[in-house]
Amino acid sequence: MAQDPGTLAGELGLISLFDIGQLLMLNRATGVMSVLSEGRRGSLWFRDGQLVNAIDERQRDGENAAFAVFAWRRGRFEFHGAPLPGSATIDGGTEAIMLEAARRIDEAGPEAGSGGTGSETAKLVEHQSKFDLLREEFTRVTRDASPEARRAPAAEDAWLDALQSPGDRLLVRPGALARLRSAGAWRPVDGFDMPVDEAAYRAFKSRMLTAGSTARSPGSAVAPAGAAAIPAPVLIAHRGRALTIDVVTCEPECLWLAVAERASMAEVHGPVELVDALCAGSGLLLAAAPDADMAHALLAALIVRLSQTRGTTTLIVTDDPAFAPPESAGVVIATSLAMFEASVAAAHPDALAVGARGTLDGRFLTACASVPIIFGAVVAADAENALARWLLRFPAAETARARVLVESMPVAIALADPEPAPAGTVRFTVQRVARTDRAAGRLPVA
Repeated sequence: MAQDPGTLAGELGLISLFDIGQLLMLNRATGVMSVLSEGRRGSLWFRDGQLVNAIDERQRDGENAAFAVFAWRRGRFEFHGAPLPGSATIDGGTEAIMLEAARRIDEAGPEAGSGGTGSETAKLVEHQSKFDLLREEFTRVTRDASPEARRAPAAEDAWLDALQSPGDRLLVRPGALARLRSAGAWRPVDGFDMPVDEAAYRAFKSRMLTAGSTARSPGSAVAPAGAAAIPAPVLIAHRGRALTIDVVTCEPECLWLAVAERASMAEVHGPVELVDALCAGSGLLLAAAPDADMAHALLAALIVRLSQTRGTTTLIVTDDPAFAPPESAGVVIATSLAMFEASVAAAHPDALAVGARGTLDGRFLTACASVPIIFGAVVAADAENALARWLLRFPAAETARARVLVESMPVAIALADPEPAPAGTVRFTVQRVARTDRAAGRLPVA
């Protein structure tokens, strides 16, 4: 029976829910996957390839429901592509949830799995590596196979290079010159006196959307009057700068680009002298808050404090090119998780920082061994859960190494106060973690 173009269906056993989750991540799919397994019915909800909710056979929702459904090994699945209403219940992302589900299957023993050999976590990590290679190869092949894409990059890079200051704007549309607004005036981009043809515009748009991520807050670009912009501009990194890109639906369609303005720094109030004491030597400092945005605001403020007081070189591992606190007496460098090994080797940083999103691996632990100060953002409403959540960001195969790292250095939790505070202000407390039981994730306060 022919399937609807927006439907993907099959039998579990031939393919696992982990494989389907990785496929949906690869395609940035949005919709609901229904799963029927041995009389149990559940569902997994995806938006742009990221898991945002789940419902199990007991009608529970959220992370625990997702862990339960991913453990089902037999039955049938059916994915229907469709827009999803409402906000996300799960904030950890598809990859982190699947890694934790695989770890729980491994801990439950062979009877919980498929009966085969090998760790579910190890298989998932191996498959994820293959999917990453597939994604890179797919992007390369599709670009190389397109004649217009082959001739576009030189022009594209020159267009992006023209954006230098926060007030600059770039407008690219088919049938017209690429135009730059700088110092309050519009002019054609230097060196390009021919209109952009349709093929070059499509290639540029495809490259930008493939390279970018959806911005979490509105960008600095302002669409022309009378045009309707697609919500949530795309954010990309270009030669160390963060740029926002809006696809504007007018006639003809156009791309509206700007230099991303940094989010204003939060004003923090708390026992900064304890932070200074921890950073005087070596240590792990976790910035914990009930949501990722608040955790990142606290983390950025602590990095600025370290830069001001000690003039350090701080390397921030992030896939958000706009998340890099301003420099003062020290140097702040942002790098991606894919490139941070090379960045550590080149910069020899005094401090290493990582945001609250994404899974960490053995490469990160290896880098930590050579960097004295480690900062990490963690989504946790209380200090008791912060260290446990930090350890859960590592796959099961690296948990032992992560615990050794935690046991080997002073550890403290900077916990944001969830109570309302004046706009742009974050209050925090600091709790030192006793050396005993750190690896177990428990938090006796010294």
